[in-house]
Amino acid sequence: MKLKNINSIIDRIVSRRIYFTYNDSVYYYLFPDSSLKLKSSLLYEEHFEKFKYDDVLLEEDIDHHLAEYEIADQSLKKFIEQMGKKLDNLKVEYYENFYKDSKKKQLKNKIENTISSISKTETQLHYLDRLTIENICATIQNEYLFANGIYTDGDDLVFNYDNINSIDQKLFTIFSQIISEKFLNISDFKTIARSNEWRIIWTVKNHPIFPGAVCDWSDEQKTLVTISQSYDNIYQHPDCPEEEIIDDSYALDGWSIVQNRKIKEEKKQKGVDSILDRHKNAQEIFMVAETDQDLQNIMGLNNNIGINKIQTRVNAVNKSGSVREAQLPDVRSELIDQASKMIKTRK
Repeated sequence: MKLKNINSIIDRIVSRRIYFTYNDSVYYYLFPDSSLKLKSSLLYEEHFEKFKYDDVLLEEDIDHHLAEYEIADQSLKKFIEQMGKKLDNLKVEYYENFYKDSKKKQLKNKIENTISSISKTETQLHYLDRLTIENICATIQNEYLFANGIYTDGDDLVFNYDNINSIDQKLFTIFSQIISEKFLNISDFKTIARSNEWRIIWTVKNHPIFPGAVCDWSDEQKTLVTISQSYDNIYQHPDCPEEEIIDDSYALDGWSIVQNRKIKEEKKQKGVDSILDRHKNAQEIFMVAETDQDLQNIMGLNNNIGINKIQTRVNAVNKSGSVREAQLPDVRSELIDQASKMIKTRK
């Protein structure tokens, strides 16, 4: 959504309050402090102990039941993982083609379609989550926080959770829905963090940004500070992108992915250099992979020449079943080169 009044939203975040109107009366929701959060956590644990002996699902049972009812299987998790990698590559491509309007538009559509596909698959994968003990207890916990956070304009609590039978469930549901719809999403926080209105406050952060202890800050306050710090890191980066890219979430994500890949590549190269230093006279170094992840990590240590050599050996073995080392394509090529050099030396 497009934020209309940044100053008003900043005031709301600072005050930890969301004001709203219902039937011509003004109410507000006060974000919980650490004391209220602790009470809600104890309530969660109390109900978890009560329900765990009942015939209710635990989160750890979900995968089994999804497969049993043919709602989902492991292939969905692999699909989400593959689509996540595809999304990263699309964002990188979007960033690299940022100033090519037609290409950028096509890539933006692909990005949004991929995000939609991931979202639908995750919904399918988490279909039964709402039936788990953890989800039921989390719902009770959130209801407790809402009931103890909704006030009249005269600072009186609207609902009494200690006497739960006295709560007007219809009104409670309406108020909870109104408040939930006013919660900010990550895109909103990014917009606020980049705004001039907030940057003026943020740059004077040698003074307390929000009143009270950090542990009592609302989730909105913590999120805004975290995102503001991430933008500081971007602005201070030696390869800081242009302002237009910073203002575009997809492009900025693409830039960040490129930077992270550079860091990983540098770390990998340091690891390779360390291994080579310990085996200076070795032509080849063999490492045992115990898991698929180990295999990916080891393969990642090879450069393009090494990967091509491995692939030609695999192809040769697949074709003949078994091959002597001297008959491997790359070994034969090296032996021929050595023989040729020896003949030249004798001549």
